[in-house]
Order: sequence, then structure tokens, then C-alpha cells
Amino acid sequence: MTALCETFRRQAFWTWDQLGRARRINAHLGEESLTDFNLLEIRSRHSQEVITKTFTKAEEGVIGADWEWWLTGRSLQWVGFRLQAKVINHVSERFEHLHYTTQAGRHQSEMLCERSRTNGCIPLYCLYTHWSPASLRTPWRCGSYAATPESYGCSLVDGFYVDRVRADPNSRRLDSLIEHMTPWHCLVCCAAAGGEDLASRALNFWRAGIFDADAPGVSGISFAPLPEPPFYIRQLLQNELVEPPDPFVRTVTVLREGGS
Repeated sequence: MTALCETFRRQAFWTWDQLGRARRINAHLGEESLTDFNLLEIRSRHSQEVITKTFTKAEEGVIGADWEWWLTGRSLQWVGFRLQAKVINHVSERFEHLHYTTQAGRHQSEMLCERSRTNGCIPLYCLYTHWSPASLRTPWRCGSYAATPESYGCSLVDGFYVDRVRADPNSRRLDSLIEHMTPWHCLVCCAAAGGEDLASRALNFWRAGIFDADAPGVSGISFAPLPEPPFYIRQLLQNELVEPPDPFVRTVTVLREGGS
């Protein structure tokens, strides 16, 4: 396994542990705090592979702001993901803000999918999660590690799926979402999906383990690696990125396998 893979798994365990501690004292941890601490650890452990930029202000009225990942490797091709992070409410066992609606009446998930496709990214939700380990039976699509509940501390869910089920009142519940959740390390680890480098492995795993190509309303959706990243990613690589690519982005992160 790559060191980057191990770090993502380690941070999922850390997030699970922190949410467990918060549950025991009835405290709340926010999405931005968990994202910042996870990113700090990933960045500090992989200073040659991870480049990131966090902007101080996202669009007002937004609960949470988008986090972009751009992955590359020795193929020099690029795959982008655009994420919204949500944290579980340990009292209700629900992701209460999963279907947040803006003041203008727009559904956040719909906007995430639109903005993702505009920038050539794949939309995902990152769910910061904890539960009593005996209370749920979990799917396991990872070809790299044995199943552990703690791996779900940082989980990914298809953004198109979240948008599709937003009218279902039960779709915020952990026990409804769990069948569609995948530990986030799978995206950077899973050699079983095939692919020559980080970008192609991640795209193959998304196709096989996260995206439901047969679901209603997703026909015609496809993504392919890009031969070069967007202009603002090239700016980031040259330490010249000053403004976010749009007002909803809080953080942009490049993951380069092997420091490529």
C-alpha cells in the first residue's frame, strides 16, 4: 500500500475516535473543523505529494463549502472530485444538513452536481461518521483491507445519489445511507479496481464502487481523465492561486502520487 493510502485510512480512524469522544460527552464537532484537522495531517505527512489552498471566505449563506480534490500520477492525467462534508448528529443518527436548501430555495446537492460538472469534477459527499459498532451491518467494497467500522469515520457517497433521494425523508438516516457509503481510503488505495496510477485507480473505483450507473436519472453521465488540470490548478501548482475557482469553494487540494 502507498503511504498516502495508509494516511487516509489513519485519518478515518482518527475521525471515528474524535466523534466517539464527542458522543460520550454530548459535544458537537463541525464539518469544517474535522476537514481542517484531517487536511493538516494529510498535508504534514505528505508535503511532496499534497498541495492545498484554503480560502477564508466562501459564499455567504452556505452551510459547508466545497472541497476539490485533483488526483494525478505517473500517467500525468488528472481526475477531479468536488466534495461536500457533512457530520453525523450522534443524537438522531442522521446527517441533518445533507439536504440543505439555500435561502434562494436551491438544493445544495443539485448545485454541487452542477458546479462539479462545470469544472469537470465528480460530485461526492464526505460523511464524518460514528456509530455503536454492533448496531449496523456494513457493506464492504474495499479490496485492500479487512472490514472495520472505524474505516467509515470518513466515508464517501455519490453526489448524484444524494441529489436523487433528497425528497425522501428517511434518506438522512445513517441506516438508510450505509449501503451507499464507502470508506474514503478506497478512492486512493484500491488497486483491485485496476489502473496504472492514483488518478486512474480512483476513477475506476468510483465507477465500480461508488457510482450507480443504472440508477434513474443518471444516464449519459460519464467522466474521463483529463490530459491537463484546469487553469486554477496550474496556478496552485505554481503557488499563484489567489482566488477560489468559484465563490462556493473553500479548499482546493492536489494529490500527486509519488510526488509526480
